[in-house]
Amino acid sequence: TLTTIQWNNTASNWSIDKGLNITSGNVGIGTSSPSYALDVAPLSGFTGNLFRVASSTVAGSGMVITNSGNVGIGTTSPSNLLHIINTTSGAKLDITQYTTTLGDITGINFGVTSAATARKGAILYERTGGNGIGALHFALNSGSSDTNNASLADARMSILNSGNVGIGTTGPDSGAKLEVEVSSSDTGALPDATSLGFRLNNANGTANTN
Repeated sequence: TLTTIQWNNTASNWSIDKGLNITSGNVGIGTSSPSYALDVAPLSGFTGNLFRVASSTVAGSGMVITNSGNVGIGTTSPSNLLHIINTTSGAKLDITQYTTTLGDITGINFGVTSAATARKGAILYERTGGNGIGALHFALNSGSSDTNNASLADARMSILNSGNVGIGTTGPDSGAKLEVEVSSSDTGALPDATSLGFRLNNANGTANTN
């Protein structure tokens, strides 16, 4: 089968009769006017994967992008926007921020909303010490604005590197495995819980009172 490569002086582009076009340095597959460095536009009715990178030695490895926009890593048929499969033991997803600054945060944001900017939930990892030691925070934002995203200030529960857990506080007492801070509207007395191994504080900072 012969392949024709031709220059279009009017459109100022190179084209190959199999659907490849080069215009102003942009490469188009399935389009004669690519808008990006690589622009793939399949023909109507196309149902296969748009893009695939795979290993020649490991079956099922690599990455694909389907015609519907789903991304698969380790699978050629992703069922969600991002679908990751690893057949070996210890499969995990790494999210790392390279920094030595205490207080820096990395994590995952969540949102179920009509506004693209509203991410009201988050799982955040905060660096609090050397060698990457830190705390894990679960945050929920209750702001009425769609621009109020969950942050460390919205932490509802925190787990320190020591294993101590804080609910309503990001810094549970070092002597309490569980510390619960109540809301600012609750200033009443709280039951003594010393013998149970956790600490209760009211909004006035009074702990373990009867």
